[in-house]
Amino acid sequence: MVVHSETSTGVLNPIKELGEVAKRNGLLYMVDAISSAGGVDIRTDDWGIDLLITGSQKCLGCLPGMAIIAVSPRAFETMEARKTPARSFAFNLYKWKLMWVPKERGGKVIWGFRRQPITMATHMVYALNEACKEVLEEGLEARFHRHLEVGRMLRAGIRELGLEIFCAKEEDASPTITGVIPPEGIRDRELREIMLKKHNVEVAGGMEELSGKMFRIGHMANTADEAHVLVTLKALEEALKERGYRRA
Repeated sequence: MVVHSETSTGVLNPIKELGEVAKRNGLLYMVDAISSAGGVDIRTDDWGIDLLITGSQKCLGCLPGMAIIAVSPRAFETMEARKTPARSFAFNLYKWKLMWVPKERGGKVIWGFRRQPITMATHMVYALNEACKEVLEEGLEARFHRHLEVGRMLRAGIRELGLEIFCAKEEDASPTITGVIPPEGIRDRELREIMLKKHNVEVAGGMEELSGKMFRIGHMANTADEAHVLVTLKALEEALKERGYRRA
């Protein structure tokens, strides 16, 4: 199991190469693509990913509230071969093969007609459908390129301000989120509060052991454009000045 784009660090992990390792060793391969699917190219079948999960609210630009999962035939076969049945109904992914996946795609449709195992949030399905239409209208290659270029633009601006990127190697940086190390003597919370209260720009703090050591800027979906980058960099620059920061 691997996280593709780490929202905690801004690192993009090499899931294609890791998939080759998993395949050589006969392992089920699971990928968390919460903050990358829809903004970074992912070849689920070609790279041998058995379970890939993302959320509706990140790079797809939809409302929060839906988990989207791609399941390989091998993953379903593994679920089917369980010696101990899953105890949960709602969280039993195999129920979808039994009840919803069409027969022509390997589903069972045990009731004789397709039905979803749980009550879906209908408004979220409609919202996700519209979000996916926007993704396809833009075009996948164009969308991936936009996220890549915007990430590079933001990181270049951060370095121009004299700050360090938490992900030191540019080739490992996520196109959808960037971690920034605040200057010595200035707390990230102070910068973030100034950015929000005086410039209406909200960025996130570090998570768990990284709390207070860095802050994170997301650039996904509609926020992955030049206008958002420039506004964010300007707000950060003003916050740094207010806290007495001068680039060495």
